[in-house]
Amino acid sequence: MAVLIFAETENRTYKKIAFEVASYGRALADQLGCALHAVAFNVDDAGTLGTYGVEQVFHIDSPALEPFTVQASGTAILEVAKSQGVQHLVLSSTANARYLAPWLSVHLEAAYASNVVALPESTAPLKVKRSCFTNKAFNYTTLSSDKSIIGVANNSYGIHEAPKTASVVPTEVALEDQQLKSNRCRCAYRTGKHRRCRCGRVRRKRFKRPGKLAFNRRFSGNLRSGNCLFQARI
Repeated sequence: MAVLIFAETENRTYKKIAFEVASYGRALADQLGCALHAVAFNVDDAGTLGTYGVEQVFHIDSPALEPFTVQASGTAILEVAKSQGVQHLVLSSTANARYLAPWLSVHLEAAYASNVVALPESTAPLKVKRSCFTNKAFNYTTLSSDKSIIGVANNSYGIHEAPKTASVVPTEVALEDQQLKSNRCRCAYRTGKHRRCRCGRVRRKRFKRPGKLAFNRRFSGNLRSGNCLFQARI
């Protein structure tokens, strides 16, 4: 059994939030009596996390992990978690981590608790304190699953040093370049009584003018037709 954290990076260095997640992960690992591992992407000095109690860093250096996508990052974390038999995964509460957590929860079959502000009240089962109602109140959530994902609320636990010698393990994961693809066409323009795209598609519904008091008016929403997305004017 081990605790795994996802240490977020930017411009090949760790984000500050990664050190808070590492500090929380170290305290959680001590509470559970297990090892603390980390997974990090595209960082120059991966062993820095040893200052905050991480014992082993799985470093994945791949251009497919930039820019961030849930599919690529989630697949990389999932491979490490499965290979190490991880039961508890700790994430931050950044926008990227909030996108990742539900995806990982499904694929790991793990319970997920977001906005966690303190160490677990109990470990069997895991019971955590969470902020709710836009940080105006707190509640306690019990995670009954054998596997769990904890999303630590930003600036809630703090950064605490617990120096250890972190071994860096270069890790390779089969990833494909992730590119956003869309079938929607935004090249619409008006041609007489029809809406036509430069790609050749035609919207065959006519747009009637409001008579002599004709004036241009922009719709508040978008008009959708097939695979085309038009923002129309009358």
